[in-house]
Amino acid sequence: MLGHPEFYGLLIPIKDRPRQKPGFYTEKDKIMKIIKNIKDERHKIVAMMQYDSGRRSHEIIGISRANISKDSEGDMLFYTIAKGSKEDYFYVSKETEKRLAEFLIVNTKKYPFIRSKSKDLITAIDTNTRYYRNNIYKAAAEAGMQGFRTHDFRRNFIQDAYMRMRKLYFEQKVDVDPILAVQKLVGHSRSETTRGYLKEIKIDMKAAIRGLRG
Repeated sequence: MLGHPEFYGLLIPIKDRPRQKPGFYTEKDKIMKIIKNIKDERHKIVAMMQYDSGRRSHEIIGISRANISKDSEGDMLFYTIAKGSKEDYFYVSKETEKRLAEFLIVNTKKYPFIRSKSKDLITAIDTNTRYYRNNIYKAAAEAGMQGFRTHDFRRNFIQDAYMRMRKLYFEQKVDVDPILAVQKLVGHSRSETTRGYLKEIKIDMKAAIRGLRG
């Protein structure tokens, strides 16, 4: 093509895709500060559930009462439709479970995290997810973390879960690949996707070998 300007007009212009903003990987106390700043109790609980499970915001906001059950030990079990229309489930911490149970006593709606009255469920989930995200942005800004996004709850969970599973693996307390374990926890269909969240993790090679081989 070079040296043939008569063909330039036939080229299809390509728009550069903007680079994604780097994610926030931060300490628990800073994330707790963001959650504390959230004024809406409904959104505060959604954020706690995101932090505990690493689930996407719309997966939690779209949960109905019918999607909440209890396992054989009496702990809350949440069923959701993950990306790719896959059915999946997750748990949350005891603290979040207690707060949610109290919230559900007061809020008796079929979809407790949806406030709008749209008859179309998809539209309602999308609208309420935007409301939630805006509240997270405000709470994060008040905590001095401008740029923090709801997906950063997921990023932090994946990193924390991986580090925990890797430690257990090296200590030979579990025999499952840490990547595959985290992939299952967050509902990724491909392990490559999970790995993409771990690029910023620095591996202590000495600790890894000593923990694995002694």
